[in-house]
Amino acid sequence: MQPAVGGSVRPVFRPVRVLVPLLLALSVVGCRARADVLVAVEPDGSGTVTVTATLDPDAVAQVGDVAAALKVDDLRSAGWKVTGPKKAGADTVITVSKPFAEASRLGAVLEELGGPDGPFPGWKLTSSNSFTVSSYELTGKIRLTGSLDQFSDGEVAAALDGFATGRSPEELTAALQDDPDALTLNVAVTLPGDLDDVSGLDRTDPAPDVAAEFFRLGDGRAVDTAVELRSSSTDRSAVLWVILGGGLIVASALLFVAGRQQARRRRGRRPAAAE
Repeated sequence: MQPAVGGSVRPVFRPVRVLVPLLLALSVVGCRARADVLVAVEPDGSGTVTVTATLDPDAVAQVGDVAAALKVDDLRSAGWKVTGPKKAGADTVITVSKPFAEASRLGAVLEELGGPDGPFPGWKLTSSNSFTVSSYELTGKIRLTGSLDQFSDGEVAAALDGFATGRSPEELTAALQDDPDALTLNVAVTLPGDLDDVSGLDRTDPAPDVAAEFFRLGDGRAVDTAVELRSSSTDRSAVLWVILGGGLIVASALLFVAGRQQARRRRGRRPAAAE
């Protein structure tokens, strides 16, 4: 935490913002590391942003104490849940996640991952509900400069010879030429219901509500991708009630008509009064 103007206190999200380079940029040569970002949206418009970093043994050897490097106490103070580091086969995995209580908060949580100039600018989630159908729309961008400096700030760079990763962009690009998949980012989104329209991500996952895309980090290639997803879900129980309600209305009308007709027939069969 650090004081702000006027004596108030505001949270510092720098440890979250540098999550990707801290785990990935320190493990370039001869190592493999991957960051998976998952945005999972619930039917009520809330959801969770989860970042999972996976490092191979060589990457862990270069990073050292992963938990200490991440400053997990700072992450928790910023509202992120930290799981790990733990072993997954030969690799080491650490996961951080943060919920958002309503659709309008998604953009702010994603901004914490990379700051205002980070990889997820302008993400916006909206939802609307009718009696039987709920619809969801997510828009935003994935913007990568091609340099891992994008994920850092002046304080980190000053501690690493003026570069966010301790290497110049040219050195990083050269190191990644032999193994372009050494540092990767996978972005996935799940929306309730079935995805109706998807752009910017790929629907290769067999699940109908998932879209994802794979990106290489630090290879000098810029990415500026517009993301747009729409989904809809039908409340089958509500539809059933509509059908049942409609059936009851029709049945009531038929019974009413049948009752009127039977009453007419009864009146028609009455004997005429004696004169």
